[in-house]
Amino acid sequence: MIAIESVAKHGETSALCQSIGIARASLYRRRQPARPAASVSDRQSSPRALGPAERQVILDALHSERFVDQSPAEVHATLLEEQTYLGSVRTMLVRRNVCSPMRGSLRLL
Repeated sequence: MIAIESVAKHGETSALCQSIGIARASLYRRRQPARPAASVSDRQSSPRALGPAERQVILDALHSERFVDQSPAEVHATLLEEQTYLGSVRTMLVRRNVCSPMRGSLRLL
């Protein structure tokens, strides 16, 4: 690729890359300066994200004696019948799986 960089003039890049069997995209990708990898700590949390207290309320509900053997969908339905909304079924699944000692599947049933 260094040889192509030194020899290539405007319009010759395609033919040169084809002659040595590399994709032009590979050449152009190498020309780009390396980007630093974004770490997880650099990302800002969503303003709609649950706070620690709200997360704990959901976990307490899921781990309560009453709901210990029920799925998050069943817990959600029961709480809605009682006119209590803690979060969506998906939120309950994610909270349960993130805090579970055995990180299970995130699939919805």
